[in-house]
Amino acid sequence: MAACGFVNGKAAGFEADDFLATAAAAETKRGGTVLVASGDRDAFQLASDTTTILQLSRWGRWCASIPRGA
Repeated sequence: MAACGFVNGKAAGFEADDFLATAAAAETKRGGTVLVASGDRDAFQLASDTTTILQLSRWGRWCASIPRGA
């Protein structure tokens, strides 16, 4: 992941979706759009007009939550 320019983060008492939600909110606040690829169904809580969620289905296909207005 580091070779691709991604950073890893962890903190006691927080889960990955806490970090995803914070990052998505920060990017939205800056006026950007967000694409989250996750196997965690909880990620769909982040879907909005500016945040698209991709999830790998159990059949190996990607399912998407497309923002309204797109």
